[in-house]
Amino acid sequence: MKNFILILLIIPLSSFTQNTKETDSLLKTYSSLTDNADKVKTLDKIYYSVLYNNPKLAKQYAFNMLELATELKETREIGYANFNIGTSFRQLGQKDSATFYWEKAKTIFEKNNIVHGVTLVNSAYASLALESGNHDLALQLTKKNINLGENDSTSIGLSYSFMGIIYRQKGDFKLALEYCFKALNLLDDPDRQLEKADVLSEIARIEGDLANYDNAIKFLNEASAIYRIENDKNFLAQSLSNIGGYYNELEAFSKAEKVLTQALELAREVTNPVIEGFALKQLGTTYMGLNQTEKSRFYLERALNIGEKHNRVLDVIQVSYRISQNYNYNSNTAMALKYANKAIHLSDSVNTPLNLLNSLELRSLIYKKQNQFQLALEDHARFKFLQDSLYVIEKSKQIEELKTIYETEKKELQIAQQETEISLLEQEAQINNLQRILLGGGLVLSILLFGLGYYALQQKIKRNRLEKERVKSELDFKKKELTTHALHLAKKNEVLENLKQQAKAFKATSKEDKGYQELIKTINFDQHDDKNWENFTQYFEQVHKDFSSNVKSRYPEVTKNELRLMALLKMNMSSKEIATILNISADGVKKARQRLRKKMNLTPQDSLEYIVLAL
Repeated sequence: MKNFILILLIIPLSSFTQNTKETDSLLKTYSSLTDNADKVKTLDKIYYSVLYNNPKLAKQYAFNMLELATELKETREIGYANFNIGTSFRQLGQKDSATFYWEKAKTIFEKNNIVHGVTLVNSAYASLALESGNHDLALQLTKKNINLGENDSTSIGLSYSFMGIIYRQKGDFKLALEYCFKALNLLDDPDRQLEKADVLSEIARIEGDLANYDNAIKFLNEASAIYRIENDKNFLAQSLSNIGGYYNELEAFSKAEKVLTQALELAREVTNPVIEGFALKQLGTTYMGLNQTEKSRFYLERALNIGEKHNRVLDVIQVSYRISQNYNYNSNTAMALKYANKAIHLSDSVNTPLNLLNSLELRSLIYKKQNQFQLALEDHARFKFLQDSLYVIEKSKQIEELKTIYETEKKELQIAQQETEISLLEQEAQINNLQRILLGGGLVLSILLFGLGYYALQQKIKRNRLEKERVKSELDFKKKELTTHALHLAKKNEVLENLKQQAKAFKATSKEDKGYQELIKTINFDQHDDKNWENFTQYFEQVHKDFSSNVKSRYPEVTKNELRLMALLKMNMSSKEIATILNISADGVKKARQRLRKKMNLTPQDSLEYIVLAL
């Protein structure tokens, strides 16, 4: 699956359609003006009209804008001119020069309290942070922009869109889609078509990450139609590149070749090395699918050159991995190993576990082809360990989602209770007024007091019911957590056991013994690690309070392992699940049950499960 990073500087100034007619019109207006503030602002508009199609030309206009603004001492426009120069360098892939001019702009904006300018610089830095994988910084800067945006719907809409990008890269697709559709609602305006197209493109990427490739292509075609109308060649090239990538995923390689060739031509026309590199990478994939391996390698090597030239580490990792695949397919294991090593080294250096996972698996296969079975085994072991770690991370995300749901339900119950109490207080106030009116009527007062007492009793019953529902909701959530931990234990032991069997298979073909014994020792240690059981026990005791103490008081001879067996029986786990979690055979579970029955003095007629459930 592709991981293309959208280069989106959130520029609320925009919606300048980028076409020659508009630029020509602006240039005529510019030549007719005297040197004043309007002339500076016209240069700003000319800059944005050519930025994405010709960033080199845009940079010249930005420097002209800076020169004129400085001469006129227009502080605000000096700040914008510096920002524009930085953005031009950014589009040309020159990050150091970009940050130099953005920093100058930031100083001017902050010193003169120019909020709009501050949001521009925040957006620019957020884009760079996102590209380097610093999601926390990108989120922090974008949230600042949302707070600074106040009632500017366009600015907030663009910030929401960028939040969607960040959460997509973090893997939280639900939140990513929520923010993107929020952005789409705020940008649903005829004058905001370019921004709308950007959001549609991001929704397509999320659909792509969810493997809904047909949906992704549908959203991208809608975005591409807008880019064509607005003559936005830069983002049209980007959209076509992404469409080609999704056609590759669907193995529609002929369609992919046609679209990606168009994207490559456009990227070169607008001098955008990032999109050019991505189009080259995807064309390399396309020709691999068409079994044209030499042509595939031709495009992949050019994509690698662009990635290295512009210090795009993630692109270098992904392209190196694909070149390694290419050589391995042609049985050139020496070259395949060279590029696999490069991908693994870089993945380790920037901590990208998914890329590392794929590269380790590939290198293990390469070593196996070279009959280096010990090295193949070591890579395969590391691959399996990382795969299991990613599984745990995914389960942790699911637990966090359950916690969020529980907290939401809990707050809703609290609100319901508060509303009931407010309603009760209002009714009591009304009753107090009525009491003053009917103070002289003893009989009426008695009846009223009786009714009030009855009403208070009903409210107390209602509050008790709400409290029971809250407790039940909390208990249900804890049961879900407990089940998740139990299943994780089962999965972990299953993975480790499979790894042990594969290690034995490798051992049969390898002459070396030391590495094998160390690996088996590590696996055995992990299988009997008590830390996971300690975590499981904490959750179990929250759901089944005093269970352990009750067992120990009634059956003092029960061992720690037998107590674990009883806990799993209490959760209604099957014998197969118990065997996997305890890392024993099915016969082992049967024998353990027999020993436990004997210690508990149970007759053949007694049900072990029933008695454990009753504890």
